Amino acid sequence: MIPTGEVVTMVTDYLLAVTGFGAAMWLWKSADGVPGRWWAVAFVATGVAAVLGGTSHGYAPVIDKQTHGLVWRLTYVTVGIANFCVLYGAALAAVPRRLLRATAVVLLARLLAVASALIVVAQFRYVLYDYAFTLVGLLALAAALGARRRPGAGWVVAGVAASAIGAMVQLTRVGQGRVLNHNDAFHVVQAIGIALYARGGRQLGPRPASRSRLIHEAGTIL
Repeated sequence: MIPTGEVVTMVTDYLLAVTGFGAAMWLWKSADGVPGRWWAVAFVATGVAAVLGGTSHGYAPVIDKQTHGLVWRLTYVTVGIANFCVLYGAALAAVPRRLLRATAVVLLARLLAVASALIVVAQFRYVLYDYAFTLVGLLALAAALGARRRPGAGWVVAGVAASAIGAMVQLTRVGQGRVLNHNDAFHVVQAIGIALYARGGRQLGPRPASRSRLIHEAGTIL
């Protein structure tokens, strides 16, 4: 029989998955540009990770140890993919075009390094440490949007705040041993964060070309 706490964790994980998939569908259709669609892909990856995580929690008593470990490793790698997609979408919206290729290389290298480490270690706290880096990147995006008076910065900051609260709940293990524990609270707060990110991501467009670049392109055309 599945322990009550694990059933609640499974349900909240599936709630997070539904939120991620729903936000992805909405954002893919309504996004103003490619950066928002990268965030939609990130939400799909988040939803997949939540399904895998919920299944691991809910069916741990009936899954053999080797399979359980494999599912968790897949969960962690999928979270890493979601982080990559979010940061690459942010880069498209904020990083100058001449630096995009180098930024993509750095983000891919980070994804490979993090995924390799998580496959070996398979501990959730390292997922949170990696996510902290992602939140810093999102704050940098919000600052860039705000500096250029582009829309979406406030929603991104609100999403980061929700994510940070969820991470603190998870790290401090608030409610551990109770029916509604730290894992459940983390999932609910993360679902709220996804909704906030989706609202901000809808207004994300590619970073406008610099004035000098526009002048150069106009001169080339003429």
